[in-house]
Amino acid sequence: MKRKVLISFGILSSVSGIIGYITFWIYFLNIFHTRPIVSLNNLEATQYEDRTDISYIKNIKYGKVISKPKKLDTTTPGEKRITFVIENNYGKKTKYQYFVNVEKKE
Repeated sequence: MKRKVLISFGILSSVSGIIGYITFWIYFLNIFHTRPIVSLNNLEATQYEDRTDISYIKNIKYGKVISKPKKLDTTTPGEKRITFVIENNYGKKTKYQYFVNVEKKE
């Protein structure tokens, strides 16, 4: 009787260990929802330059931009916040944000 209990406990703990290991790899390391990697160009613009918010994106790995391009307001110098939405290869949407420095035209 004691032997059957020990064997049952061993099997149960092995199965729960395997389930925990798989859960760790899926949830914590985010295997199935790879986060997009965004490379940006130079984050500067001159006043009255005609640019869009996504024109600064050099490359996106593991995803694509799903926001519609918006015209960047370059009428006033200063730092401008740009926000857009990226969808990874598995359909998960992520907001991405960066800042562009608009310099006064001389």
